[in-house]
Amino acid sequence: MANVPVPASGAAPRSDKPIRPQGLYKAFAASLTGTALEWYDFAVYSAAAAVVFPIIFFPSSDPLTGTILAFSTYAVGYVSRPVGGIIFGRLGDRIGRKKVLVATLMIIGVATVLIGVLPGYATIGVAAPIILVLLRFAQGVGVGGEWGGAVLLSSEYGDPNRRGFWASAAQVGPPAGNLLANGALAVLTLALTEEQFLSFGWRIAFLLSAVLVGFGLWIRLKLEDTPVFKAIEA
Repeated sequence: MANVPVPASGAAPRSDKPIRPQGLYKAFAASLTGTALEWYDFAVYSAAAAVVFPIIFFPSSDPLTGTILAFSTYAVGYVSRPVGGIIFGRLGDRIGRKKVLVATLMIIGVATVLIGVLPGYATIGVAAPIILVLLRFAQGVGVGGEWGGAVLLSSEYGDPNRRGFWASAAQVGPPAGNLLANGALAVLTLALTEEQFLSFGWRIAFLLSAVLVGFGLWIRLKLEDTPVFKAIEA
C-alpha cells in the first residue's frame, strides 16, 4: 500500500470533502430565522412610522411634526444597536452563543409584540410615546446582539474551509424578513379599509412576528452550542 505523504509540519493533509457537523443545518436555520425576524420588525416599524405612528402616538396639529417625531423613534433602534453588540458580544464569549441568541430573539420578539398591543396617545397620554421609545430601544439592543451572534452560530458550525458560506445565513435573513414584512403589509392593506388598518390592522403586522419568534426559539432551544465554543470551554 502506498504511503500518504505527510507535510513536514506533521499536520494531516487538508481534505476538500465537506464536513457536516451534527446540527449544522439547524444552526443555519436558526441564524436565518433570527436575522429574518430582526429585519421583519424593522421593515414593519418603518412602514408604521410613516403611516400610523404620527396619528396614534404623536397626534399634532402639524402632521409634519408628528411624522418627524415618529421617525425619530425609528432612529432610536439604530442608536441602541452598538449597546447590544457590546453587551451580548461579551456575554457570548462567556456563557455561549446559544444562550445569548435565545435571549436576543426573546428581546426582539417581546418588544415587537408589545408594540403591537401598546395603547395610543388617546388612551394613556404621553406614556404611550415614551413606552414606544423604550420598546424601540430594546429592539435595537436585541438586534445588536443578534447579528454578530447569528454569524458566529452558523460559521462556527461549518467546517473551517467553508465557514464563509455557512455564515451567509445571516445575510439571507434580511431580504427574507423584508419580503415577509412587505407581504404581510400588502395583504393587510388590501384586505382592510384605511380606517380598519389604522385602528387595528397595523397591530396584526407586529403580532405576526410571534410566529417567527416561536419557530426561532424552537430551533435554538434544540440546538447545542457551537463546536468552537465547546472546544474553547474544554
